[in-house]
Amino acid sequence: QNKDYEESFSSCEQVRQEASKTFDAKWQKAKIKKVEFR
Repeated sequence: QNKDYEESFSSCEQVRQEASKTFDAKWQKAKIKKVEFR
């Protein structure tokens, strides 16, 4: 049971990291757009 928990936790961690990466990318694009509009 403990192993299953670790596996699910690591997969959740991976998903979280990927989500934060895409989130950062979106923010970078948004910042660039704001700078361009000025």
